[in-house]
Formats: sequence, C-alpha cells, structure tokens
Amino acid sequence: MNHSLVAEKGAVAPAGIARLVATILAENPGQRNFLRKSLETTDRSGLDLFDAYLKYCDGSGLSAGYLAASYNLFIRETMKEQVYFARHGCYRYSSYREVADSVYLNEDYMRQYMHGLALSTFLWTNHRSISRFFEAGLPTRLGGHYLEIGPGHGFHMLRAMASTSFDVYEGIDISPASVGLTRSILSSLALSGKRFEVRLADFLSLPQSVRPRRRSWGKCWNRWRSRNVSFKKSPSFRTRELTSMFRRASMPRRLITSLYFRRWSNCGT
Repeated sequence: MNHSLVAEKGAVAPAGIARLVATILAENPGQRNFLRKSLETTDRSGLDLFDAYLKYCDGSGLSAGYLAASYNLFIRETMKEQVYFARHGCYRYSSYREVADSVYLNEDYMRQYMHGLALSTFLWTNHRSISRFFEAGLPTRLGGHYLEIGPGHGFHMLRAMASTSFDVYEGIDISPASVGLTRSILSSLALSGKRFEVRLADFLSLPQSVRPRRRSWGKCWNRWRSRNVSFKKSPSFRTRELTSMFRRASMPRRLITSLYFRRWSNCGT
C-alpha cells in the first residue's frame, strides 16, 4: 500500500493517511486487505475529517509511529478479549476495581488505547456507521446543558459541539488520561464561543442533581446488554433493537451520552 491510496469515487487519500496506513502495515501486514476495503468505502468528507484529526495529532507531537502502535495495541486488546468472550461466554472483568490500576489510571496505556480507539472511528466501517448514527440523532436546535459521560479521546464530543447549539458542554470521565485528551482536542479544535468543561469524576458518585434520570438510561442499556445478542446478527438488527429500546425508555434530551460498542466479527484481524 502506497501513498496513492484510493477511496470511494476515486478520491485519493491525503498523504498523512497513506503514511499512517503504511506504518500500521509495517507492523501488522494482516490488516492490509481490511484497511484497503475500508478506505475504498470512505467518501471525501470522511477522508477530510480523518486528515484533520491526523493534523491535530501531528501538531500535538504524536508521530505516525506512535499512532500506528496505538492502533495495533487497540486491535490486540480487542482480539484478546474477543477470544476470551468466545471461550467463556462472559467478559474477563466485571468491576472497575479489577481494571482501575492497569487501565483507567494507567495514563500511558490509556492514552495509547484511546488514540487507537479514535483511529478505529475512521478506519473501521462499522465504527464509522456508529458515529454517523449517533451524530444524526443529536438535537441540533436545543439549548441548555449537554452532558457527555466518558468522552474518552474527545473526538465525538468535539463533533457534537460542532453540530449542536447547547449553551454549555460538559464531559465527565473517570480516567485522568481521557480528561486530558478531551481537554486538549476541544481546546485546539472547538469552535470559538463554545463553552465547555471536562471534569475528572466518577459519574455514579456525583449528586443526583447532575445525573438527570440516570436510571432510565441505565435500565435501557443494561436491558439490551443482558439479552446477550449474538455477535453473528447483523449490525442493522442490533441498531434497530437498540434504537427501539432508547425510545421506549424515553432517554432524556438533556443527557447526551457517549456510547461505544463493538462488532467483534469485523475488527479486521
């Protein structure tokens, strides 16, 4: 794969994207066909958004080598947990306490993992679809308070700020690394005049006043997860089911939550 990567409708991938993909493949050549097919389905606007993110990373001192290592780390961790789930029928960990020190409070690991996750938003077709799904559901004309729980790398919160008209935007994350990443990308790329705050906190330990109707959201998500929907079912089936339960649970408009779930069968390795 060279610097003339071709995307949807003949669009040529910018040099920064081609350089990153080449660096990824130098360590992980098994991704070649997956990334080629993914870029072939990326339109011009998607490439421009990806390129803007890479330019932000470059301006923050992150090399293509670091980003490629982050992406490959994310894939290894994803596949490791996929295999565990397939063998045991459950997740390896069931509480925050089990992973606090090794994941959420391990700033070097968390930063690298978050950058890998952010890159999957551009490089995985199913993650692009998930992003579009949630962006399409953002209420563009509402004012008031936007609250995002677990913004992680901050890119989705940035997109929400760019497409909505809330008076103030707030992010709450339990990971110091994620708080730093979100503050950095919002400070660098957020539109002028947009007010935001990113806090380090455990959302579940905050006073009830800042957790509007949390039970409705939690009940909805846990119900969907507890059904143990087969990973073999199509993404459209899971999307329809999830959307239907959100509506039945009357998810509050004031609470816009960052949600991430994986389609294990399409992680490209």
